[in-house]
Amino acid sequence: MSARQIEATAWNLCASQEEYGKCFNYVNTNGKREGFVMKKVYVTEEERISCRKVMEAFSEMYEEQDIIVVEAGNYGFVRLQWLREREFEIARVYSDSGELFDDLWEIWFDYHVLMPVLGTSAVELDYEEIFRLLPEDKQEELVRKREYFQSLCGDTIKQANTQ
Repeated sequence: MSARQIEATAWNLCASQEEYGKCFNYVNTNGKREGFVMKKVYVTEEERISCRKVMEAFSEMYEEQDIIVVEAGNYGFVRLQWLREREFEIARVYSDSGELFDDLWEIWFDYHVLMPVLGTSAVELDYEEIFRLLPEDKQEELVRKREYFQSLCGDTIKQANTQ
């Protein structure tokens, strides 16, 4: 993530220019503004550890899909998705491990439910309808995968929603 992208994300986190000024100090060298340093912390150390576990638990997904989660210092963690011409179409910031887990699980689940039906008429159905059409053993496999991801995260993540 470039300094410009981080600064743009920072601006989006702050409600106003006044809020932005409270959050950041600019680093000056020889009278030139070269960057900024965060004053405000958006993620606790405890949540940073939990979010890192979630990020690592879903690492296999980063290889099969156009998505990655990166640690962004005091901002928390950023999900970057769909790289197009040197920019990501989605950049979402997380400071809550349960929210990060839920979103990554939903992306993983939707991908694995949709992939078997690509090129068929079933692709027009919603994900729940497609899931019900899957063989029972495949449904159970998908449910077990969620439990697997949760076990990789340990007890530190906030309670994630159930699918």
